[in-house]
Amino acid sequence: MRSKSCKGWDIPKVRNKTTGELEDGNIIYVLGTVDGKFYRKSTGKEATKLNISWIQKNARDVLLKLIDKKNIEKPLKTSLEEYGLKVIEATARTRATNTQKDKEGYFKNHILPYFEEKNILFIEDIKTTEIELWQNKMLKEKSTSTVKKCKDTLSMIMNKAVADDIINKNYVTLSDPITVVTTKRVPYTAGEITTLLKESEGMFKVFLMVVFSTGLRTGEALGLRWSDIDFENGFIDLKRSITKSRVTEKDGNCSIEEFIKNGYEIKVFNNTNKTKNHTRIIPLDDITKDVLLEHFENRTHDEWVFVGTKTNSVFADSATLNRYYWKPLLNKTKIEDKDLYTARHTYISIMKNNGADDAWLKATIGHVQSSKVLDDVYFTHESSMSDIKRANNFFMNLSKRKAN
Repeated sequence: MRSKSCKGWDIPKVRNKTTGELEDGNIIYVLGTVDGKFYRKSTGKEATKLNISWIQKNARDVLLKLIDKKNIEKPLKTSLEEYGLKVIEATARTRATNTQKDKEGYFKNHILPYFEEKNILFIEDIKTTEIELWQNKMLKEKSTSTVKKCKDTLSMIMNKAVADDIINKNYVTLSDPITVVTTKRVPYTAGEITTLLKESEGMFKVFLMVVFSTGLRTGEALGLRWSDIDFENGFIDLKRSITKSRVTEKDGNCSIEEFIKNGYEIKVFNNTNKTKNHTRIIPLDDITKDVLLEHFENRTHDEWVFVGTKTNSVFADSATLNRYYWKPLLNKTKIEDKDLYTARHTYISIMKNNGADDAWLKATIGHVQSSKVLDDVYFTHESSMSDIKRANNFFMNLSKRKAN
């Protein structure tokens, strides 16, 4: 830290006891004139970034207390950066690994930069009006959903600060609420689906047929293993999802490397995912089943259903699939990119328009956190099996919609 002198405080040089030369000091002093007398007192505080920021605002008060021999300074305030990261780390056990990374990203990329730019470096200085100015700026740049997640992160930190007796109230809760506006995805048309399937080939053609005809999330399709598919009875016994290089099953999650090393099992039960059901039974469209069977007979990998053409290894996330398969296909067909996840919304739209029962459809796509409905109602009664076969014939429904 270089020595410096500012109004009301300075960091004086010190003399090296060995060489006798002056060197940069690292202790903050306060100085000034009181009642006609000049004073210069050591605070005993090191010249850190936080202490300097604090002394800039409080130098006069500290000096007055020192000369009155009341060597009881105002306590140093709590760093937003240090405390915020500490809280996020301390609460990590309540969320999955990927969610933890997202939470850290909200804080580092969207919360901290704004308040640092405003020179609001301490928890104690964050008030309601500044929070509203911050969220107004965010709403101009980000979706309401993202802003809400960032605000929830800041509120969590402020709540912990209240619990730790750092502040008296959580000012985030007093700011104007955010109404999350959900933009409905526009599904792909029957003609667009037909074109995409016609122009795709190999593994990716099979992948598209599966996600379009089952409503699987992209990560769920990437996590399919051959042992999950019952070709005889025509259904997928869904058990996992792969997102950002991590495998998530009902009771835990781990890296892909750990999953494979442990014989395709998760050894540490640490899953905190409570919003997405990756464990359910999904009936297979007859055409999709036949295509999958052919893909199985010509498989290049004995465990994973979908592997990279060049690497012959499972995809770590959807980014690679998007870059090397999905984007080139869209460029080739000149079809608008509504993103790959919209295949799921397309499935729901087509099935609902063709009379699929809501309860069955929710269970199939994983909006119900239990497979009990499928097990008890649809797979144990002959009439219900018939209903499923009729309702889930995706490509028949697709043909009808295209004709109409």
